[in-house]
Amino acid sequence: MKGYYLFAPYEKSCLGPGSGVEKKVRAQHRVLSSFCDCELIILPPVRFQNTTGERILRRLPYTASWNRWDYQGEFDDADFLYMRMVHHDQSLIRYLRAIRRANPKIKILYEVPTYPMGKYRFSINSVSFDLKEAFARKQLHRYVNRIITFYGQSKIWSVPCIALLNGYDFSQIQLPQRSQPDAVHLLSVAAVSPVHGYERLLEGLHRYYANGGTEAIFYHYVGPALPEHRRLTKESGLEDRVIFHGPQYGEDLKELFAQCTLGVDVLGGYKADFTVSSSLKSREYAAYGLPILTAAPIDYQPEGYPYTLLIPNDPSPVDIPALLQFWHGLYDSRDVNQLARQIREEAVSRCDMGAAMQPIMNWLQQNCQT
Repeated sequence: MKGYYLFAPYEKSCLGPGSGVEKKVRAQHRVLSSFCDCELIILPPVRFQNTTGERILRRLPYTASWNRWDYQGEFDDADFLYMRMVHHDQSLIRYLRAIRRANPKIKILYEVPTYPMGKYRFSINSVSFDLKEAFARKQLHRYVNRIITFYGQSKIWSVPCIALLNGYDFSQIQLPQRSQPDAVHLLSVAAVSPVHGYERLLEGLHRYYANGGTEAIFYHYVGPALPEHRRLTKESGLEDRVIFHGPQYGEDLKELFAQCTLGVDVLGGYKADFTVSSSLKSREYAAYGLPILTAAPIDYQPEGYPYTLLIPNDPSPVDIPALLQFWHGLYDSRDVNQLARQIREEAVSRCDMGAAMQPIMNWLQQNCQT
C-alpha cells in the first residue's frame, strides 16, 4: 500500500522543533510508515506580499485565498492521501478534483483538528474569506472519503468521519527526575491565542494575594504573550509571580517542565464553544508527569480523574485556594516522581499515538484496493 501525508502549514508557528503541530504530524507519519509505504510532504508556510492588488485578488470568489494549489501528478501512484486541514477555497477544490481525476482509486482522508470552528464574528475584512470557506466546505464531500475528527462526530460537512482520540508519541519524551517541591510552579506552553484564557489564572492570582494569600506560587508563561496578559500582570502587581519566558525549545523547555508541577491547559474554551479538550498540550503535560488545570474535560480522562482539576468553563477567575487544595492533595502525601510515573502511565495506556491511529489503519486496510 502506498500513501502520502500532506502537511501545508499556513503559519510559521506550526513548524520547527517547538511546534506541537509539527511534532504531531511527524508522530502520525511514523505510525503510518510502520503500517505501509507512506511519504511525508511538508509544504513551506504561505507567504504574501500584502500588496493592494494581492489583497483584492485573494478576496475574489474563485481565486486562491491562501495556498495556490496546483496538482502536478504527485499522488498518481497513491492508494491514499492523508491531509491535515487547510484553508478552504476554490483553489483547494480544484486541486482535490484534479487528484481524483488523475487517480480515481485514491482514498482521501482529511484531518479536522478542531471542530466546531468557533463562534462566528462578523468582520468586513474577513467576510469574503468566510464566504469562500463556507462555499468550498460544501463541496468537500465530492472528493474526501473520510474526515478524521477528535470530537466524536459521525459526519462533518456531509463527509463521514473516523473519530479518534488525539494521540501522542510518548516515546519522544523522558520523565525528568524531580525533587520534592517547596513551592507551587505552574506552567503553560502554547502558541498563545485568546481561547487559551490565561487571564483567568492571572485574575485568580491577583485576588488570592489581594485577599492576603501567602503561599509561594509562580506561573511560568511559555509562548508569545498576549498584550492583555502582560498588562494584567503589571496592573495586578504580579511581576514577581508571573515569568514570561517567551517561546522556548529543546533543553530550555525540558528544564521548565522538570521545574514545574502543574500544567495549565485551555481555560477559555467558552469563547469558541469548546466543551471537551483534545489538546496536544494536555498529552505533553501528561508525558512529563504533570497534573493539569483545565476548564474543559480532557477527552481521554474518565469522569473524576484524580490528576486533573476541572474548573468552570466560563470567564470567572481561577479559584486559587481550591487549586492549592488540589495541588497539596497530590504532592503532600506521595513521592513526586512516583506521582509523575502514575500520570504518564495512565496517559500512555489511553492515547499513545499507535493506538490512537489504529482506526485509520483498519479503515485503510478494508477500503484500499491494494
